[in-house]
Amino acid sequence: FFASYLSKRSQITKIGNDSSNILHRSGGVPQGSCLGPILFSIYTSDLADTIRFCSLHSYADDCQLLLSYPSSEARTALEKINNDLSKVLMWSESNGLELNPDKCTILNLRFNNTGQSLPGDVMLNNSPLFLSETVKILGVKIDSQLKFTSHVKYIYQKVMCRLRIVCRLRSFLPVSAKLQIVKSLILPLIYYALPAFGNSLTKEKLLILTKLENRAIRFVYGLRKFDHISSYRKLAQIPSIQDTCKIQTVSLVHKVMTTSRPTYLKNKLVARSINRERKTRQDALLAVPRARLERGKKGFSHFGPQQYNSLPPEMKYLSMRAFKDKLKKMLA
Repeated sequence: FFASYLSKRSQITKIGNDSSNILHRSGGVPQGSCLGPILFSIYTSDLADTIRFCSLHSYADDCQLLLSYPSSEARTALEKINNDLSKVLMWSESNGLELNPDKCTILNLRFNNTGQSLPGDVMLNNSPLFLSETVKILGVKIDSQLKFTSHVKYIYQKVMCRLRIVCRLRSFLPVSAKLQIVKSLILPLIYYALPAFGNSLTKEKLLILTKLENRAIRFVYGLRKFDHISSYRKLAQIPSIQDTCKIQTVSLVHKVMTTSRPTYLKNKLVARSINRERKTRQDALLAVPRARLERGKKGFSHFGPQQYNSLPPEMKYLSMRAFKDKLKKMLA
């Protein structure tokens, strides 16, 4: 079945009424097929086995190699990265996949401007990889100091672009339609991947996102710039950015605890060790790792368990949908 599906296929490109010549392929996954991502994941599943020093995070054909190291061992870390990249190159060549160094980049994460820079080039196929201050991973712009300034600016630009378009229709649409537009096309841009960065944002950046929410609410109800919107926010059932971040983060913790997936997040959520013969509801508590710096307290592995532990014990046994509904009512 799989051999028949993957081999002796043909493809064609059509633009308007013009079509290209038929290209016959000896093998490959049809582009745009439902099975494509699954088959590609199966095909590349042994990539992690070739890597010795780095950890691998991948989603379809988007892969990242991660290596943490103290600044005093930067040279050793560089050697380890280059060693693993050479093995990735060998793996790709043996599996008929071509790596493009121009589409690969390096991000050196550090907490301040005085962090140790790499003492040399990271190489792939004899080509030095570009060292960037910001990379975009699955739609989130991550900067070298994890301040997410570029990502907030990116969100602002996308939201304002859509708001300018839909505002032309505000006189022709009922409130219900405008509210549906906001919840379907505007708010998802603000809320996307919020547990990954929202809790670490400064007050200034949170204010930018809050003002975007306010603009959207004013569009729905036809309010002027300086009109108060608190009552309209409640009417529209749009929580604050802080509450939305908490809802999404705690819901993610509940999902991980319920499904044990993804593994890399499940490993960060450890049940608190309690020496007791009989199980009680307190056994559902998660261990909250110690954080010396304020930055550490805002991370998922600290903030997530801390907020999850603050919930009533009976909530942790609810289904995912019932859990979210209960949580939203608590924060309303």
